[in-house]
Amino acid sequence: MVAGNIQANGFQSFVGEHMDKLMEKILNVLIIDDSSDDAFALQRAVKKEGFEVYSQRVESAEQLQSALQHHVWDIILCDVRMPELSVHDAIETIDKFSPTPVSVVIISGMVEIDEISRFIRGGVRDFIRKDDLSKLGDVLRREIGYVEARREQDSEDARFIEAQKMEAVGTLAGGVAHNFNNILTALMGMQWKLKSEYADHAKLVERVDKMDVLCEHASQLVKQLLARPIHSMT
Repeated sequence: MVAGNIQANGFQSFVGEHMDKLMEKILNVLIIDDSSDDAFALQRAVKKEGFEVYSQRVESAEQLQSALQHHVWDIILCDVRMPELSVHDAIETIDKFSPTPVSVVIISGMVEIDEISRFIRGGVRDFIRKDDLSKLGDVLRREIGYVEARREQDSEDARFIEAQKMEAVGTLAGGVAHNFNNILTALMGMQWKLKSEYADHAKLVERVDKMDVLCEHASQLVKQLLARPIHSMT
């Protein structure tokens, strides 16, 4: 998924506090470019900014999809003029197949302002000219922090959703246990009545006694279930 805008207080503070930790990581860079020479030059430029880099080049939708499905990328550097893949199609593929938020930055030659604006509205985070990579380092550092913040936010959202699921399951389990306990109580009452009415039928009483033992075991299990906290019922 392409990382979109984040609305949260203290975002800049978060990025600053985590930047040192982020810079120690290997930067995973996916380069979308039909020129292997340009891709190699980009990789060298990223390394010159002080990053440890793992990179891969793709130039078609099929290659892009495969790369997204087999590796988690931090930054995607995308050219504009490619014969097999447009920026629009690349964004759609990234949105569909990237398992985590990722930042897309256009690195290309001359591009019209209207075209850049359209890319930005579509989810692209920034634009850098291939013949002027002077701001590459600043953009990468900013986007690393941004992506990390988005991933942390998604992780917190996932934990919140999971907690809600656990609470719902626990509530359901508690309700089922109460209903089952009511059924057991009725069965045990019927067993007592049978034993009272057919006390002279030893074989029947023996079988009812066995049923009584089973019901008592089931009743104890229900009591244990009801005594457990909600978060342990999943």
